[in-house]
Order: sequence, then C-alpha cells, then structure tokens
Amino acid sequence: IIVQAVISYIAIAYCGPRVVEGQYIWLDNFTEAFRGFGINGVLIPIMLIIFYHYVDEKKVKYANDNNIVISTSLIFSLIMAIGKFFQYRVVSLETKCILYFQIFLIPILYSGFYYLFKRVIKMLLHLFDNIEEGNRFKFNEFVFDQHYILLSVFTLLLCYLPYIIAFYPASISFDGAYQIGEYLNLFAKTDHHPPFVTLLYGFFANLYEKFQSEIFLFFLVIIQLILLVIAIILVLKLMKKCKLPYKVRWITLLFYSLFTVFPVFTVTIIKDSLYYPLTLIYTVFLSFGVLFPDEYLNKKFYYVGLVITLIFLILTRNNGIYTLILSFPLFILFTKKYKIQLCLVLLCVLCITSGINQKFYSMGIKKLNFKIDMFTVMLQQTARYGAEHLDDVTPEEYKSLDEIFEYWRLPYEYNPRNADFAKNCLRVDEESEKYILEDRMGDYLKIWLNQLSKHPMSYISSFIESSYGYYYPDIKEAYEGLGWYRSINPASEVFHYSDAAETKSFRSFLEGTAYFLRDFPITGILYSCGFYAWIVISAFIYLIMHKQGKLLICIMPSIVNILVCCVSPISGYIRYALPVIAAA
Repeated sequence: IIVQAVISYIAIAYCGPRVVEGQYIWLDNFTEAFRGFGINGVLIPIMLIIFYHYVDEKKVKYANDNNIVISTSLIFSLIMAIGKFFQYRVVSLETKCILYFQIFLIPILYSGFYYLFKRVIKMLLHLFDNIEEGNRFKFNEFVFDQHYILLSVFTLLLCYLPYIIAFYPASISFDGAYQIGEYLNLFAKTDHHPPFVTLLYGFFANLYEKFQSEIFLFFLVIIQLILLVIAIILVLKLMKKCKLPYKVRWITLLFYSLFTVFPVFTVTIIKDSLYYPLTLIYTVFLSFGVLFPDEYLNKKFYYVGLVITLIFLILTRNNGIYTLILSFPLFILFTKKYKIQLCLVLLCVLCITSGINQKFYSMGIKKLNFKIDMFTVMLQQTARYGAEHLDDVTPEEYKSLDEIFEYWRLPYEYNPRNADFAKNCLRVDEESEKYILEDRMGDYLKIWLNQLSKHPMSYISSFIESSYGYYYPDIKEAYEGLGWYRSINPASEVFHYSDAAETKSFRSFLEGTAYFLRDFPITGILYSCGFYAWIVISAFIYLIMHKQGKLLICIMPSIVNILVCCVSPISGYIRYALPVIAAA
C-alpha cells in the first residue's frame, strides 16, 4: 500500500520539468517536476496511504462489479498517462535522452493512476449502491412529484436573473454576430453556419436595427431560456418516473441552476445555445422510449415531440445529422413493437429537414460542397509533419504543398490545440474565392498518405494533441474561456448593439466568479470537458458489463458528440462539449 500510494503521488503531482529553451535540462529539474518538496510532499502520500488502507481493509468484503472497477481504472489511467505525457512533453535541443526519460515515465504514471482510480471507483460504487431514500419529506414530494414544473421554472429564473440583468439585451459571440452579418448582407450567405439559425438571429437583429429596440435581441435569449427550461423539466420528469432519490434530484437541479456555463450561454447569441438543450431533450426522449416503451411509444404526443425536437436538432447545427444517424437507427433496431412508427419518424424528419434546407438554398444561401472543417485533422497532421520532419519533405512535395498552403509558414504557425492556425495558411483562389485545396484534393491526399507511411507517430501525436482536451480532465478550456462575458471576448465589430456601461462591473463579477470556481478545488473539475467524457465512458462500461446493451441508446447522443468534438478544429472547447455536459 505504501509503495502504491507513493507511485500514485508521483502520478498526481508530476507537472513537467522546468525548461530553459536551448539549455540542457539537468536531472534536478526532473525531480522538481514531481513536486515532492514541502508539506504537500508529505501530507498527500500519507493521506493516500490512509485512504488505500481504508478501502482495501474496511471495504474488503465489497466485491460487486469488480470487472467494472478494473476496466474503468485501466481506461482512465491510460488517458491520464498519455495526457500527462503530451501536456508536459519536452524535446531537448541537446539530446533525445530527455524525451526517452519522459516516455519511461508513462508506465509509472499509468500505474500510479491505476492504483488511485481502482480505490476511488470502488468507493464510489459502494456509495452509489448504498444511497437510501431516507425519510420521505412531504416538502420533497410536494416539489418534485407534484410541482416539479413550477420548481424548475422558479429556480432557473431566480438563478439566471443576475445574468439576464447583467447582459441585457444579450451577449453576442463572434459566430453569432457573423451569422447576423450574413443576414444583413455584410457577408456572402452560405451554409457554413446553419441557415436556419442565421435567419432566426438575423430576423430579430434586423428588427432591432429597424426599430432601435433592444427587446428584439432579448427575444432570442427568451427562446434559448425556454428551450433549456423544457429540457430540465423533462429531466426531472424522467427522474420522477425512475423514482430516483430526492437528494439526486436536488443535486441535478442545483447543477443546472448554479453551474455558470449554463446561464452565460443562455444569454449568449450563438448556435450552441440552441443546440445543447435540444440534444438534452432528445436524450430524454430516447430514455423514455427505452425505459418505458409501452407507456410512451403508443402515444401521439411522444412522436410529435420527437419529430419537432429532431427537426430543430438538425437545423441548429450542421453536425446534428450525425447525432440522429448514429443513434436513432439503434433505437429502431432494439424496439420490438414500434419499429414502423419510429421508421416513419425518421423518414418524416429527413424529408422535412431536406425540404427546409432546399428552401434556404432557393433563397440565395450558397451550399458549400467543400467544408474545410471536415479536413482539420489532416491539416493539423500536415503542419505537425512539417514542424518535426521538414528535412524529409521532398522538393516535389514541398512544391505541391506550397501551391496549396503558404507552406513556408505552416510548420511555424502550427498550434497543437487549434486548427485555425493551419487553416489560415491555406491559399485561396482570388477569382473563385475557393480554397485551392478543393481542386487539388487528389494531390494533397497522395502526399498526406506518403508522409503518413514515413512517420505515422507524428500523425498519431497530432491527432491526440488536437483531441485529448475532450477526454483528459487535467487540461483547461480552449480560447474564449468559460463563456462570452465580453471582457476577454468583447462585443463583435460585425454587429453593433448597446453595451450597458452600468452593468459592466456586474458582468466582471460574474466572470470572476466563474474563473474562481474553475480554479477552486473540487468545483474546478466541473469546468473540465474531459470529466464529462469520463462519466459517459463509465456509463458505457457499466452497461456493457451488466449486459444492458439496449440502455446504451440513451447515451449514444453524448458518445456521438464526444467523437465529433475529437475531430473538431479546437481541442477542449467548452461550447463544443455543452451537449455532453448537459446530458452527463
């Protein structure tokens, strides 16, 4: 136990060597990286020893779900070991011995986290299995069984009111302002952003400019708030149907009410503020259909609500179609008596959304057949290859790549967590205003495959570094921070609207509170995208081990969103992870 606790401490405390660029990194800098000096180096190992002893000795009789404990611990410890390596990796300019030493650390980090997670998960399962109802207080019955709708509306309005006041009429992100600019003919109208959202935001923004009344922008906030309230009401209804303990329902309601990410995105005009409540509603609809099929799948209102939800899910984000295609067919497959009705729902949704989109295109919105975001992983790998193996790029490859990119600066612009830097190096044809890559895709793919065969590890490393922010919990969010608070993300110049000076200090206070909670122990983990992926992974393993494959349908929207995030342009972008956070 002592040895395992010390190894676990090394894994937890390791924060990378102190680096001075161009100088040799001596061994003492590596020992500093383990943060063993000081009182923490004594107290934390002792606390781990006590905790390990308590779990191993006092809870030794608890052996339920041992396979789940081992499997989950193995996966989480592997994620942490790889994440720590990439987070603190150093390639010395003097010798590769430092890199080899860091690779040698991976088994130690892996073992340390495995010993820790095995005890933590075992303890959590023990606590979950022993959750009791306790006394059934009449107050809990009154609010959660009889009046959960009023409770949700009142609690959310009360907790979101400070944000509504501080950001009135709304906070508008860059993407939201750009879509408004498209509607106002400041930019070419395309389907790079969902046309439905562009028209929705643009319609109210146009009314704001026409009548100079802020209430029209505030209408968008009201729409987003109503969507989220509906989603949370359905969550509490599901919990009521499942007869979950009241303490679990209280924690859930407080999470949606007090977690700062939800209110700030509710008052922010951006497509994600519409998309994640719809994903949550869809997840709850799936749960109702899977858990209580005979009660819900024979009612018309269920199918009407499902169709409406799926239509808007697809219309509010371009990747919404993936959530439908990769989850709904499984729902149909595992449903016994209602396959025809569900097939009609799928057909109806696809036909309606296709018709609506065709209508948008007939209104002058240009359909982009070549969407560069689909190739961001490949662009990152090309940039990484140039940064690490520029000498191995042949003159022929260099010539072709330089016709597609500004290749002389691509390796230097490479940012492991943000593909926008690589995209900015793409050359554009001045006449057609198209990326040259669109017409040279065949040549690029040939070079990409050839470089992959030479240095596959560079490609693998590039993919991990551009995606691990969504499953490694010890990394902070990407740029734009925890929301569009207007101080680090000021109002866009694309669309001008009034910014109340009298509430500026209030907005700063709300922003400071969010970052204080992000950096505070315990609460800080709630701001980690990877933490919510761990919840989904845990649920996946739990259901597989208990042979409850049908229930995997309920978490498929979250799994799909995690996969989409992993191939997205930005790693650890909190607004991309909102659907997973809300459904976790």
